[in-house]
Amino acid sequence: MPLILTNEEVAQVLSMDLCLEAMERAFRSLGEGRAVNRPRSHTYLPTDRPDTHYLFKSMEGAIPESRVMALRVTSEKIQQAFHDGIKRRETLPNSKGKWVGLVLLFSLETCELLAVMPDGYLQKMRVGATSALAAKILSQPDSRIAGLLGTGWQAGAQVEGLLKVRPITEIKVYSPTRDHLLEFCRRWSERLRIPLHPMDGPQPVVEGSDIIVAATNALEPVFNGEWLTAGMHVNSVLSLEMDETTFARADLIAVRARETPTFWAPPDSGPTWEEKPARSSLNSKIREIGKILTGAETGRRNSQEITLFVGSGQGLPASAGLGIQFAAAGAAVLKEAERLGLGRKIPADWFLESVHP
Repeated sequence: MPLILTNEEVAQVLSMDLCLEAMERAFRSLGEGRAVNRPRSHTYLPTDRPDTHYLFKSMEGAIPESRVMALRVTSEKIQQAFHDGIKRRETLPNSKGKWVGLVLLFSLETCELLAVMPDGYLQKMRVGATSALAAKILSQPDSRIAGLLGTGWQAGAQVEGLLKVRPITEIKVYSPTRDHLLEFCRRWSERLRIPLHPMDGPQPVVEGSDIIVAATNALEPVFNGEWLTAGMHVNSVLSLEMDETTFARADLIAVRARETPTFWAPPDSGPTWEEKPARSSLNSKIREIGKILTGAETGRRNSQEITLFVGSGQGLPASAGLGIQFAAAGAAVLKEAERLGLGRKIPADWFLESVHP
């Protein structure tokens, strides 16, 4: 019988440690050529509101260890907006003030639906754990000072993941909304038991840090790549957060996979802010996380290199989320939820048919 879970139940079982293990398992399987993954698909339709589009996203993947095929889908409206002078991409709630995002798990043995869970908390932890994995294999082992740009939904998981892989002793933080910045620093200082220092701008966040994390929804660069110094590692959630100088100065650019997302829309009606310049000159710098893990590709070569793990976007070196990540994390969530008796079972026959189309 398929299991239906809520975000709260997913949060109850999906710790950062469990998610990190799942992400390393997924990327190692991909690096060894054992996983199967379909690149994320974005399908857009214009709406009657300027700069607002309907977006349907889907991705799927499986790794042998998890014994499930995962399908993640979202149905949403996105818009371009300006906050504090920065161009941002926002996902709008529906008329009930909520969002639609689902992860479906299917059995590789019986082909039946095993579970349905919302993607919200799982997505947050997946992104944070993936960034932490990138820092684990690319940043310098003695990295102690982190700089964080952004204090939204993704930011907390980013710093939580970092502390699992590096001996971070302090974090400098900036976001343009001062009240939100102060509250974030207060809350996460208590939770992580290390000081989070609110800063007055992005430059003091970057300067003097060993690891930089950009976790915003900005559609334009949030710091100047000239501020980077030898030996730094940079994680980004969205590739548009990074300026051309950062890409140029990076000695190595890590991605989840070289296969990039597909973008579909009626002619001349897609969101222009998703468009990304071709950067073929950077191809020689690109490495895949999974292949670095398996030794098939080289990671950081010395203490002077600047390394970059680049976030989602269109075209290399952007690095969108993968279906295999939801297969690995989703399978771990399902196992723990069943062990603890969480969720609601529904009849399997609701999702079976007696004829073959």
